Amino acid sequence: MENNDIRIQFYDFNTTKMLWEEINIVSDTLCLIRQKFQFKKRVIIKYYETKKAVERELNILIPEWVKAFSINNYIGVINMNEWKENDNIKKILIHEFTHCAMRAICRKEEIPLWVDEGIAMYMAHQIEKTYLETEKLLEITSSETMLDNIYVYASDLINRLVSKIGFETLIKLLKNERSFFWDLQVLKKAML
Repeated sequence: MENNDIRIQFYDFNTTKMLWEEINIVSDTLCLIRQKFQFKKRVIIKYYETKKAVERELNILIPEWVKAFSINNYIGVINMNEWKENDNIKKILIHEFTHCAMRAICRKEEIPLWVDEGIAMYMAHQIEKTYLETEKLLEITSSETMLDNIYVYASDLINRLVSKIGFETLIKLLKNERSFFWDLQVLKKAML
């Protein structure tokens, strides 16, 4: 990956160095994401010491569980010193980078939240499986239960969908047929 594809806003030497090391390890995956989503924009990564710093700068509320976020071609990483031992920084960077790349294809509001999160988790290999039947899992997509377990249900659904239709077809649907993801009957037919 070229050096101008990703920029890190300097925080301190050790943090910036650690982020570059993590990015270099996953650069092949980031290049693959760029290719799959035809994503050419430069991505800027900024490190924040606290959630309050993010909230002040961006004037948004950040839930307590958030470790990183993306807005357009911008990734914010929040106090990874608190969580880096328990969570894989590489997977989180890939996850957020995928959200940035998806914006090259569609706006966030054009697809259901479970699709947006599910694809990001799929690309980052953060797949979680449920023991629900596909039909039941699809029904949950329109309920509040989905929001309580969005990452688990979304990753499982996208993984199942990719195993049925393939990732290339999924990308084509994102580009050209976004209504596919909103129609439960069409989804059921494709997945069962």
